[in-house]
Amino acid sequence: KLGEGTFGEAFRLASSGQVLKVVPMGSAGVLINGEPQKMAAEMHAEAAITCALSRLREGVANRTEGFIETARVAVCRGPYASPLIKAWDVFDKERTSENEPPRDFAPEQQYLLFFSANGGVDLEQFEFVSYAEASSMLAQVTCTLAAAERACSFEHRDLHWGNVLLTRCDKATAGGAAAEFVVDGETIHVAYKGVRAAIIDFTLSRLDIDSEPAFLDLETDPELFNGPKGDAQADTYRRMRKAVKKDWSRFEPRTNAYWLAYLADILLHKKSFPRSSAETAALRAFRKDALASASAANLLTKASPLLTNQL
Repeated sequence: KLGEGTFGEAFRLASSGQVLKVVPMGSAGVLINGEPQKMAAEMHAEAAITCALSRLREGVANRTEGFIETARVAVCRGPYASPLIKAWDVFDKERTSENEPPRDFAPEQQYLLFFSANGGVDLEQFEFVSYAEASSMLAQVTCTLAAAERACSFEHRDLHWGNVLLTRCDKATAGGAAAEFVVDGETIHVAYKGVRAAIIDFTLSRLDIDSEPAFLDLETDPELFNGPKGDAQADTYRRMRKAVKKDWSRFEPRTNAYWLAYLADILLHKKSFPRSSAETAALRAFRKDALASASAANLLTKASPLLTNQL
């Protein structure tokens, strides 16, 4: 087992190296970790969004490889597999799971499965060794969000430090010295500086599919907006709610800029790595610019010192 969220568990498959995300769904009135299970219609949106974002690797006017590559999505029903239960128990013993044991699910439980590439370690656990690494991560995530905004009116809506994965890389393993993005037909290169970033988990996300919005109505979970004031993540949920005016079908890309401000805040206050006073000032300026931006794409047009040095 690699990790967990309120609605699912993530495991690494020894046979392929892929990551398997297992999400119980479809049992009305049955709680999962204290929350109602998502129904099939809600999970359909996440599955559609996940597949659409993977296809942006082949985009023309807008292209990015910054979303985790998903090879397959499937539905199954039955008892939780014993190898997964054993892996869950090991994780719980070593790291103490916040989730309920999956062995408690009914034998007829239905699941949605995502088979994805292994994107590495999440930002919460990753240890940067330099400002160059940290600023490259921010630039890569900004470009990925910008490309998706322009391609399909995408908002992530839950880009906390558990949903950015990082792997160490060099020219050989990365396929070059820089990540390549295309935003509105313009090619942008971001030097890896030793790290490659990948965005995951689109449970709360929104995008257009055939001109129709796929989204989750976050008003069905009011507790999401009741976190402590002054907490960067809780404040970001509230900023989003104000921006969309509680209509989560709307495309309001400034929510992506809010999450970029959150990530800068995390680097400033939660992550420790060598940085000069000028580099700290650049992170603060990026955060300020992000909060004032209409979108990730709009943020790219600003003369942020952090982005200017990366792009």
